[in-house]
Amino acid sequence: ENQQLHELETQSRLVEEQRRLEEEDAEEQRRHEVEEQRRPVGEQRRHEGEEEQSRLVEDQQLHEPEKQSRLVEEQRRLEEEDAEEQRRHEVEEQRRPVGEQRRHEGEEEQSRLVENQQLHELETQSRLVEE
Repeated sequence: ENQQLHELETQSRLVEEQRRLEEEDAEEQRRHEVEEQRRPVGEQRRHEGEEEQSRLVEDQQLHEPEKQSRLVEEQRRLEEEDAEEQRRHEVEEQRRPVGEQRRHEGEEEQSRLVENQQLHELETQSRLVEE
């Protein structure tokens, strides 16, 4: 019985506190609305712009650490993937017989030369178009 009485009193206090907070919020909202109505239109728009700017800054400050964290995590993940790819490539290179390894290196060099030639041609074409 005492426990139930105590729980009821606690519940009653919580309900009363909730009601009081809601009334305070409603009163604050009414004061804000009255203040807004008293302002000239230009000043009211300026004030609304300042409030919006303030909200945007708060949102940005809230989300910036989260965004930074995601960027750092993505950078770490990419670095790990690159390192893993490099390890796989090195293991693959070590497993190849010497002749095949040299042939593969030659193919990679040939590929780089072709890419460089294509890049050079594009740059030359771009300069010619520009002139």
